[in-house]
Amino acid sequence: MSLSLHSAKARVHYAKKQYPMALDIYQHVLTLRPYSKPDVRVGIGLCFQKLGMRDKARRAFLRAIELDPQNIGARVLLATSLLNSARDALLSGENPEDAASEGEGLVRSAMQQLQEAYMARPHHATLLLLLSDRFFYRDELDKAKAVAQEAVAMADTPAFQAEAYYQVGRCAHKLGQYDQAYEMYSAVLGLNPRHVRARFGFGQMEIHKGLWASAVSTIESLLERFPQCVEIMQALGYIHSQLPKQEGQALEFYERAIKCVADDIKSVPAQPDSSKQQPEKHEMPFSGLLDAASQGLVTDPDFFLEAAALFEPTNITKSYQSYRIAERILERQGKDQSPIPELHNNIGALACLQDSVGDAYTKLSRAVESCRALLLKFEGRDDRADKENPPPVSFANLTRDQKRLESTLTTSMYNLARLYECIGKWTEAEDLYKRILSRHSHYIDAHLRIAYMEQGIHRRVQDAVDAYNDALSLDTSRIATRLLLGNLQLETKQVQAGRRTFEYVLKQLHKHDIYSLCSLGNFYLSAGRSELSQLSVFIAAHGATVSDKKIQHQQKKYQSLAKEHYSKAITFFTTCLKVDEKCVAAAQGLAVAMAENGKFAESRDLLIQVREAIMKGTSAPSITEAQRHLHQLPHMARQIDVNMHVKKDRVLWATLDLAHVYTELGQFRSAVL
Repeated sequence: MSLSLHSAKARVHYAKKQYPMALDIYQHVLTLRPYSKPDVRVGIGLCFQKLGMRDKARRAFLRAIELDPQNIGARVLLATSLLNSARDALLSGENPEDAASEGEGLVRSAMQQLQEAYMARPHHATLLLLLSDRFFYRDELDKAKAVAQEAVAMADTPAFQAEAYYQVGRCAHKLGQYDQAYEMYSAVLGLNPRHVRARFGFGQMEIHKGLWASAVSTIESLLERFPQCVEIMQALGYIHSQLPKQEGQALEFYERAIKCVADDIKSVPAQPDSSKQQPEKHEMPFSGLLDAASQGLVTDPDFFLEAAALFEPTNITKSYQSYRIAERILERQGKDQSPIPELHNNIGALACLQDSVGDAYTKLSRAVESCRALLLKFEGRDDRADKENPPPVSFANLTRDQKRLESTLTTSMYNLARLYECIGKWTEAEDLYKRILSRHSHYIDAHLRIAYMEQGIHRRVQDAVDAYNDALSLDTSRIATRLLLGNLQLETKQVQAGRRTFEYVLKQLHKHDIYSLCSLGNFYLSAGRSELSQLSVFIAAHGATVSDKKIQHQQKKYQSLAKEHYSKAITFFTTCLKVDEKCVAAAQGLAVAMAENGKFAESRDLLIQVREAIMKGTSAPSITEAQRHLHQLPHMARQIDVNMHVKKDRVLWATLDLAHVYTELGQFRSAVL
């Protein structure tokens, strides 16, 4: 058999992944003709490479280069082997400094081989692809793209052409040239539909273009092949978070991705750090991820920022921990600290909701100081002067970065003031609100907080009214302001003014506002009781069977007014329940109104349902817009679950009302129980 046939047979065995048999034949050919062309040492090196014998493979490639310095294939394969060894050294995790030094040396040797190969044959397609890949990872994107475009012209097979298109596409992608990237990824998939990275990049371009349905199909096809890929799950989570009513699916993908990350780092030995406190236990493996972030084993802050934002409305604890992991990653990486103030604000606000006062104070204070320091650098002003006499701010004169920092500073100051309120430091809170207003006089939330403290803490009613009026002068359509003002009016016995305020909300602003409906229901319930009370006093004074027509007319008037008021109360409570069937306050008010109108059986059934619903946690007291405003912090969950704070009181009042109804029905044993 001729040597050519032997070489062909070896290539067949290599293609069938029968590497030992291919190696034997290549070595036999080498003994028969050591200087044959093409050099069989390249084939021997490839077999050694596949068998995991990298040192022998490199020696084979080096010997081929010694015999023929123009052997471009041997140089490219040697460079590839060196780069793979450099990657493995960096990922070994043993003695990072030595690994980095070894990796740098291997990369330097690989680049030397590629440079010499390029000088000998600058239009070699494989060489151009490898060079483009190296330039890309060195962040020399323009150079990488130019070399890849040259490789497109030089490629002589569909496989090489597809890879060249991919190199061009990902360079364009990273450069922000998304239309070209979309076109290149599409070209790759036309040549090689199973190209994984090109399909993922194509899906990302569909996301950028807003082609959500196509993007879901594209990315899900990859998830079937790679069910544990974190990047794929992250992409699907993001897509579903942008689609209406698919937050649940988005959360599911992010939770799966976080679990995969946690599972991956379990196999990596933890590096002890005596300076850290013991991790807390949480529903998900966040404590382990925090440790991993500290050790540099978790390196993608954007993933955890996305997850944190998505967790905010549903799970404060998970959102808080995700933000902490992102913070730890950014701090370890030592990158630009510009996103850190926003991050500290979010962490502090969520810590406040979890009653972690110390952590909340630390993070919010850091956010305020960081924003102030960065703004002072922009403006060239003295920090002491800023604290003593903060100047008003005009957003029209600020750059984009200054606007972002100013917004974050205002939000952080507001959240810190809310924290001061929570711990009873009213003076500090009021001072911060006034500082906010000195910079942004139109910040309505600060006006409302000052008004609330004037009303509830200092008991200065007129000052509170003035503050509410200041807020109304800025925005007459702000429902929260009207509701808070209505509450103040009711508290100060200005019942008719309060009624008109709530009626204004329903007629002019929001006809289905839960709080206004309940407030008016309670108003007319009290009015009905008042009429009945006056009727009782009148009867006690004149007797129930007097024949004087004027007295009878007055009695009927009291009865008619009471009936009218109760009817209005029932109407408002019923309307409220139509808007929100889980509003316990409306259900309880309706039951009381029915009982006071003699409908004891119906009232009893309704109160039983109220008590059972509260005990099971399937229903919650109404959270009004005013209450949401008083408890809401920017960049946090939209609503605060107050069930645990009010459940005991609600159960108590529902039980008392039920006991009264049992008494009226003569069921005294049930009333006692």
